[in-house]
Amino acid sequence: MHIEKIGNFNVWLTQAGQYANEMVLLTHGGYKPEWGMTTVGPSVYFYGPHTVTITFAEAWPVIRGTGAGAKVQSILGADSQVWNYNLQKLTDMQQVETMDAWAERIGNAALPNWDWWEADPAGAALTDMKALGTALTGLKARTQHEYQVIHFLCCREWMGDKAPAPFGKLAAPHK
Repeated sequence: MHIEKIGNFNVWLTQAGQYANEMVLLTHGGYKPEWGMTTVGPSVYFYGPHTVTITFAEAWPVIRGTGAGAKVQSILGADSQVWNYNLQKLTDMQQVETMDAWAERIGNAALPNWDWWEADPAGAALTDMKALGTALTGLKARTQHEYQVIHFLCCREWMGDKAPAPFGKLAAPHK
């Protein structure tokens, strides 16, 4: 396993410089309509309806490839408009559990490899989907690599004054 820093994201790869065709975005996320829409590039697969929280208990089995009940609920084609979700770093414990699930996936030769992207905004508590789109554009310019699919396993609930359980403390609202 290898980690790279790309924009406001930690990117976990199975081998240095070897990118998969698909990625999983598992980090905290939420939205407010006034934050608008953006494009990120690849198709986006959502595993829960808009405004419904995806819990870690649902996300980790999807990553492991053992989530029989977790199915893609909606798909946005490449370059479609998506809500500009705020994205927030996982806690240390959530990151360890996610790493375990991801390691099981890459250890299973029957499953396609996914790179794991996690928000890690240096010096800031939040980043967003616009920043993800910028990071993906930068990756393509630097390496010619382009992901085909983003498996979106973040919470999609409104981020108000308090975060939905079981998520951690929320920082200042998106500006």
